[in-house]
Parts: sequence; structure tokens; C-alpha cells
Amino acid sequence: MTFLARHLPFRPYKIGIIILIVISVLIGILYTNKNDFQASVSCGASKVYWIDGVTMKRANLADGTNTESLVTGMDGGDGIALDISNNKMYWTNGGSNIYRVDIDGDTGDIETIVTGASTTESITLDTVLTNKMYWTDEDEIWEADLDGSNSVALMTLLAQPMEIATDGNNDQMFWVNT
Repeated sequence: MTFLARHLPFRPYKIGIIILIVISVLIGILYTNKNDFQASVSCGASKVYWIDGVTMKRANLADGTNTESLVTGMDGGDGIALDISNNKMYWTNGGSNIYRVDIDGDTGDIETIVTGASTTESITLDTVLTNKMYWTDEDEIWEADLDGSNSVALMTLLAQPMEIATDGNNDQMFWVNT
């Protein structure tokens, strides 16, 4: 599968991206110490999920109530992505690893599914067409199966891609550079 890639330098225009940015800012203001907050948000099953320092949290999407800490003592956290149909959430740690856990946050089931990367940042999933995950790492965009196997660099020598999103329905990938 080949994605039509679109680079969005400083101007993400998709309404979904704008909504996630607004939600990220609101959570940052309402729930966290700004120094520890990672503005990585994913929505699913009427909940919003985010990483606050070294804790994965979720709350009701509609009004922000019922905040729960799902995974604590994480090895950092930058990007987050949800696979609602398979009951999994994925995150990058801003370092060399990508993790996966059941969406209920059962920490006994944390899996390290990618190791040896340089600086993992953003992560996104395509559960519509490819059943793959995509993430940014230094100046590259990577792809792998949802279990972390069969990883390959899709694009290299980019200008530090920081955020990434896929539109599986339209076979497109978007990213923003620093």
C-alpha cells in the first residue's frame, strides 16, 4: 500500500487536526502542570486520552469529568494512538521505544513493541486499510504492523517531522515539521 503523502508545513488545515489541537490546549490548561504536559490527545469511545508527564489519563470527552489514571510511572510519553476495535492504545516515549497496552490501562499487559529507534515522537494508526502503525523518528517516518513487526522507514531526510496523521479512508498521510 502506498500512501499519497502530504506535507503540511505549519498549516494543518484539516478540521480534525484543529479540533485535537484545541482539545490538547484545553486539557493542558484544565488538568495539568504545563511543564509536564505532553499535548498528545486521542479520542475514542466517548473518552479523551492524554499523557501528563509519566501518566496516561482519560476523561469523558463531552465534559472532561471522570478523569482516570490508566498507566503510571511511564518511561516518558510523547505520542498516543488508539485502536478501539482491538481494545489497544499505543504510545511513544520520546526515546527509543513504542509501547502497547489494553485500553483499560491494565499495566500488567504493557508490551514494548518497537525498540532501538532514535527519538520517537508522534504515532498514528491506520486500522481501515493497512492495519499498520506509523511514527516519526528524528528525520524519518516509519511503518510497522500493529504488533511492531515488519518495520521499515517510509520516508527519510525530512525536516524533523513532529506530528503525523493518516486518513485511511482516502489513502493519505499528513505530517508537520518543526
